[in-house]
Amino acid sequence: MEVERRGELGIIRINNSLGEQKLIAEFANALASLTDTKTLLIDLRNTPSGGNTSVARGIMGHFIDHDRPYQMHVIPYETRVLGPARKFIEFVEPFGARYPGKVYVAGGRWTGSMGEGLMIGFDAIGATTIGSDLAHLLGALSNETIEGSSAKVDLGTEQLFTVNGLPREAYHPQIALERVEVDDQSDPVISAIQRQPDAPGPLTGGA
Repeated sequence: MEVERRGELGIIRINNSLGEQKLIAEFANALASLTDTKTLLIDLRNTPSGGNTSVARGIMGHFIDHDRPYQMHVIPYETRVLGPARKFIEFVEPFGARYPGKVYVAGGRWTGSMGEGLMIGFDAIGATTIGSDLAHLLGALSNETIEGSSAKVDLGTEQLFTVNGLPREAYHPQIALERVEVDDQSDPVISAIQRQPDAPGPLTGGA
C-alpha cells in the first residue's frame, strides 16, 4: 500500500493485497494520517488477484455511520440442484474511525474480483467511483484441493450483483474514463477528479 498527500487530496493506493488481513490495520493507520484532507482517492487500479470480503468490509467500514448493504449474492448450485434460489444481501457495518470528506474510488482493467466488489460496494454506500472498464470477472471463487495431491482448483460458486441487481461484471464506474494508466505526463484519474465541481484545492506536495 502507498500513501500520498497532494494538497487537500489524500491518496491510498492498494497494491494487489486485498487478501491480506493485515491490510485492515494498515489501511486504518493510513487513513488516520489523512483525516485532515477534504478529499480521498482510494486507488484500486492494481488489484488483479482479488481478495476476501473481511478485508473489504474492514476498508468500507470507515466510510459509514450505520449498517449498509453493499452487494448481493446468488448461489447457482442451490437453484440447479435443489430448486429454490438462494439469494442474499451482504452488509457492512461501521468499523474504526470514520473519514468525513469526499471519497473517490478508482478502478480499471486490472481491478478484479474483490477489487470489483469494492467498487460496487463503495458505490452502494455513497462514494464516487471513477475509471475505465473493470476486469469483468464472473462472481466469487471457492478453492478446492484435489484428493491425493496438493493441486488446487478454483471453482466459480457464486454470482455477485450490485444491491440493485446489476451483475457485478456489467458494472461501470460512475465517472467513465477511456483509459486509467499513468504516464510520464499525467494520471488520468487525478486529472478527472480535478475537473469535478467539488474538486479539492491545488495538488501541491508529494508522498
